[in-house]
Amino acid sequence: GEFKSGRKARKLAGSGSIYYKRSGGKARLFFRYSATERRAIEILAESNKDQEQDVIDNLIQDYD
Repeated sequence: GEFKSGRKARKLAGSGSIYYKRSGGKARLFFRYSATERRAIEILAESNKDQEQDVIDNLIQDYD
């Protein structure tokens, strides 16, 4: 499918290069755009709503 269709990606507050997409009230997908490949992304993490803050804290620590 088309990655940009549906809900739009938002930049993760407090990060320089991490974005996320949500699927309703359930799944979250965290990613960044590839620095080497045009129109490609690197998936960094996925979570549910309950684990979201722990995942965000780890991503900011590890990737920014």
